[in-house]
Amino acid sequence: MRFVTTLVITASATLLVACTEPDRKKQPPKPTELDQRLTLLESAGLMQKRLPVSTLIDKYVDVKTVDLNSGEFRPSKFDVDESLTHYPLSATNATSLSAKDDIAGIKMRENALPVYFIHDENGVTYRLVMPIRAQGKFGLIYGYLGLNSRDFSIAGLKFYKHQESKGLGAEITDNPDWSTRFANKLIFKDNKPSITLSQKHSLSQDPYRVDGISGATYTSKGVEHAINFWTGDLGFGKFLRKFRAQTQ
Repeated sequence: MRFVTTLVITASATLLVACTEPDRKKQPPKPTELDQRLTLLESAGLMQKRLPVSTLIDKYVDVKTVDLNSGEFRPSKFDVDESLTHYPLSATNATSLSAKDDIAGIKMRENALPVYFIHDENGVTYRLVMPIRAQGKFGLIYGYLGLNSRDFSIAGLKFYKHQESKGLGAEITDNPDWSTRFANKLIFKDNKPSITLSQKHSLSQDPYRVDGISGATYTSKGVEHAINFWTGDLGFGKFLRKFRAQTQ
């Protein structure tokens, strides 16, 4: 009888612990955060030049401030390093987004942000790099989107901060080959951002379609939403149209 009583008490205690302990399988992974300057230069394609980071920035990168509400842009009062942290998300520099408009799941969007103009040795801008972010599975994913200035096709896409699962969503930083899928993909169809990340892998040559990460639907959708939101009218869309009008 004592054995049965002890067994019941032990089982009850075990059940109580099981009910109160967190499910470790559902705990968010540890955050990943890479060097922002390197990520910026990688998305611009400048790391191939094999020069020191400071030299690449001084020689090939100009930073401008973009008013996201109007699309107007002007030289930034910050240098590249300063610009990485000097556009805070605050009540005086942000717009609240409705659920309908907030496809990126960010809730608020800055009214002004930096854009990095990548130029050649002759000072001719050939790429534009923009900061982007969106909701992944466990939190926001942050990165840089590089566009060819001629047709706004994707020149580079790199992420530097996230909290996605190792072997799944974390492939956005852990697998350098994954981001090469975006090279030369088109964004605008009928003047509307139309990138799609599909979990159904195929040999399709659709210029707007990219294979997502197997088993990481939320992260893949987060990347899709990040690109489409930040190239749309609530992101850098107005700026891109003004830039094109001034350079044609």
